[in-house]
Amino acid sequence: MKRTTPYYDPNQPQSATGIRQRAASDRRALGWRTFVYSIRAARRKGPRRQDDKVMPFYTDHYEAKVSLLFFSILAICVADAGLTLQILALGGTELNPLMDRLLDISPRAFFIGKYALTSAGLLFALLHINFKVLKLFPMRQVLCGLFGFYLFLVGYELAILSQV
Repeated sequence: MKRTTPYYDPNQPQSATGIRQRAASDRRALGWRTFVYSIRAARRKGPRRQDDKVMPFYTDHYEAKVSLLFFSILAICVADAGLTLQILALGGTELNPLMDRLLDISPRAFFIGKYALTSAGLLFALLHINFKVLKLFPMRQVLCGLFGFYLFLVGYELAILSQV
């Protein structure tokens, strides 16, 4: 019985055991074209089998609503950082100890750190958009809650600034 490998190349000589060797290069090698094509023509929009729909799944194509929510949270994060810096310039204090430590370094470090941490958390959430947090809350609802929290926070900061 002759066995073949996934990289079967009929031009490759057989080994002593009669099994053909794998080709030297992988035909599925990744390059910049693969990356660009995967952005333009995302294929993984959902699970392939009906049975897989009950399990969480990863995707590389996101709904417009999810993308809008992602970028809206990032924009509100930037607004929050700017408003926080204005409040601090008027004599306010930062309650978050990590952000307070970044403020001790510089306002620029604060802004970059806040944006970087929010972006990293949002990317993680976006990758797991079809999962549940603690097996209870769909990630979409968590992102909607985060959006609402940021809206409330920015509204609160605007109220503080309007009283000064």
